[in-house]
Amino acid sequence: MRRLSLALLVIMLSSTVALGCGDVRVWTNAYWREAATDRNRQAALVELSSLCGSKTDADGDQRLLAVIRDAEQRQYDRALLRRVLEAHRCLPTVPRTADKAQLISAIGARCS
Repeated sequence: MRRLSLALLVIMLSSTVALGCGDVRVWTNAYWREAATDRNRQAALVELSSLCGSKTDADGDQRLLAVIRDAEQRQYDRALLRRVLEAHRCLPTVPRTADKAQLISAIGARCS
């Protein structure tokens, strides 16, 4: 009976976590926190790669672009950066400049 209760608790908590999708502003702020370590920044990137809905406004897209650029300069895992970019539909409110195109190409994202 105790195992069943524990299993139900785990399932309920998993569902709660899945429903609490997070916020681009929260995770970009976590990335830029002054005391953030590489590990903290990479954890923020993981969260940014899995936000539900992945819809952001122009401000959110600009924040994400700055984070992705910085992470690429820090030589973080390109597959993770690609997941962040693709999860957010390649930042549609950011104009397609040569700089953005170069970043997309550098991390190998599939953006049209």
